[in-house]
Amino acid sequence: MGIYLLTLLILGLLWLVSKERLLLSALLAVFALPWLSFGLNLCLRKKLSIGISVSPGATKNSAVACSVRVRNEARLISVQLYVIFMTENMLTGERSRTEIPLAVSPCSTAERKLLLQSSHCGQLKLCSESVYLLDILGFLRLKLPVGETSARVTVLPELFFPCVELNSAVAEGDDNDAYLPRLGNDLGEVLQLRDYVPGDNLRNVHWKLSGKLDRMIVRDGSKPLNRSLLLLWDKTAGAMGGAAADALAETVSSVAQAISEQGLPFILCWNEDGQLAEEAVESPDELLSLLPRLIRDRGGRTEESAISLLLRSAERENLGRILYFAAEATPELEELRSRSRLTAFLCRSGESDGDTVYFDSDSYTETLQNLELRE
Repeated sequence: MGIYLLTLLILGLLWLVSKERLLLSALLAVFALPWLSFGLNLCLRKKLSIGISVSPGATKNSAVACSVRVRNEARLISVQLYVIFMTENMLTGERSRTEIPLAVSPCSTAERKLLLQSSHCGQLKLCSESVYLLDILGFLRLKLPVGETSARVTVLPELFFPCVELNSAVAEGDDNDAYLPRLGNDLGEVLQLRDYVPGDNLRNVHWKLSGKLDRMIVRDGSKPLNRSLLLLWDKTAGAMGGAAADALAETVSSVAQAISEQGLPFILCWNEDGQLAEEAVESPDELLSLLPRLIRDRGGRTEESAISLLLRSAERENLGRILYFAAEATPELEELRSRSRLTAFLCRSGESDGDTVYFDSDSYTETLQNLELRE
């Protein structure tokens, strides 16, 4: 800008002194150059389109190939075009921006290839945050109305091998008090037979047995038993920074993998779009197909914890065995513990005991590889 203004000043002074037409023409040409270039950019702005593509999958700390393409449908050259390219890890919240310069010939496509990498797992969103043109001298900026163009790629967690040994009774139930039948409304499982008392629902009368005994007999149902093993990742519990989110994602995935390889079915739960996602897992292949969805984002637009979402579920009156994963404990954890057999895995400092396992984001693999979780 300084050189441009200095050039205009010198040409202006020379013309004032000499009154030469050639100097006047040069002065006008230099003055008009950026505005002429800006006018050409106005003609170009609706003739340009942008596209982004990325390789289908990636692993941590490995190169991810992506490309940014700009198509020029006009018969004018785009000299100075810039794409503000943003990469965001939807799980950890980490962002980075890169300014990509491109020059596009008339009626052609220009492509810029990039190699990206992430040290944390999660879904990477690659998008064009903004696209703009500059005049030939770089003074006047013109933003293009191309909208946001994006692509996504999942960086899978690196699985390790924690020592988790659970016997089949966990999935099927045992004689623990938490699994004993209790009075409820499920007549599919009759808890007891008794004499009718005023106020009993007539639909619960056992008419055949009442006829034989010549008095009214009522069936009491039981509460449904939930004997399944449940893995619960509470993404909204505590401040989940980049390293903690990565450690929790790999811990949940690895513990789930260890359990599935033992042939034990379980339910995998996590926060998703303000709701509680619940998916039954019966094999390692089913688990692997769920991993991209499990680590897709930070859990949605709600601050409600996964425990709260779980406890609000009407059919969750009698919970079974739960492995709970979070950055820190929430007030609802004790209520959940009172209604289930629970082991908490917390990504924070602390002294592990039989009910809670503490690990940090630097040494979680070593901590959990030496863990023996038995039933």
